[in-house]
Amino acid sequence: MTRRRWALLYCLLCAAMFKTEPVEAGVWDIEPVLGVAAEYSTNPALLYVPHTSETDGALLINVPTTYHGDGDSLSLQPSFRFANKSGYSSLTSDYEHLNAVGELDTELGTLTATAGIARDSSLYYTYSLNGSAGVRRDTTSADLAWTHQFTERLSFNSD
Repeated sequence: MTRRRWALLYCLLCAAMFKTEPVEAGVWDIEPVLGVAAEYSTNPALLYVPHTSETDGALLINVPTTYHGDGDSLSLQPSFRFANKSGYSSLTSDYEHLNAVGELDTELGTLTATAGIARDSSLYYTYSLNGSAGVRRDTTSADLAWTHQFTERLSFNSD
């Protein structure tokens, strides 16, 4: 019974080896960025009464990663911002973004697929609820574009 399993596994492995194609090398690029942003305001609400100053800070992380192959490429672009508190300033909103772009190039055309997801915690003004409300915004996007060159003067674009 055990020999049959090994024989079956061996046959499947040989069949998979005949199906494989030669390996083509590609180039990976990673350019990580780590940043810190800060903002200080002595009178954030522009009031004439006694007030307190305000200091905001955020940690920014970006890790764009790209693969370039023979006729294809893949790019992943994650970015994050972590703030010390929430508020109306763009500096004090947390976000997580991930964008991906894939491209297949041939001699006569290009196929590009783009997708993105994002989560943002910025505050926005709504006067029906005491002037402000904290919301989380989730967004998604996708795009597919195809270009084909029939002749030197005739091409087709679809997006």
